[in-house]
Amino acid sequence: MSNSLSAMALSNGQFVVNAFGAPDYNDTVQSSTDLTTGTSMQTNPVPFQFTDSNALSFPVRFYRSLLVH
Repeated sequence: MSNSLSAMALSNGQFVVNAFGAPDYNDTVQSSTDLTTGTSMQTNPVPFQFTDSNALSFPVRFYRSLLVH
């Protein structure tokens, strides 16, 4: 099983993350400012789109996805 993210910064400061993965699975998008800890932002069946409207509140923000059954 595999999952992936694509992301795009919008001109209004929001960041859009598209999550893709195996059918019949859920994907959790996590964000982090240090690549060590992650905060779950949203979990949905894949594919789905998540908009981070708080992206400008952080000088650096990383995203990762976790495939869950």
